[in-house]
Amino acid sequence: MHVGLGRAHPLHVEYMHLGICLSFIQDILTEAIFSHPTLPAPRKLALIKAMGKVIWIQNDLFAKWQVRNGVECAIDDDELVIEEEGVLHGKKVLETDGEELEGESLSIPSGCPFSVMT
Repeated sequence: MHVGLGRAHPLHVEYMHLGICLSFIQDILTEAIFSHPTLPAPRKLALIKAMGKVIWIQNDLFAKWQVRNGVECAIDDDELVIEEEGVLHGKKVLETDGEELEGESLSIPSGCPFSVMT
């Protein structure tokens, strides 16, 4: 219902807002159960645990329909560039198997890198 699939007038509710609503409901129910004057403490605790489980099950159902893992990070195989070892953005930065470094030479400082911080 909240993702609008197969509806003439779809209702789109973001997953974040569904989670906020669930936490609000859990907060209200927890306070109501704890403040009940006649329930014994073990019964209150059991009700709170059961309610938490129901809320988590509902959250998992929301996540099943709302979350698309990795869709926002997906890239096409055409865009994927795998460079050879020692190359960064098309520029050779490391010597490999006795080859000389092209262009600028990288100098690796010796000693503690934090010695300049006093």
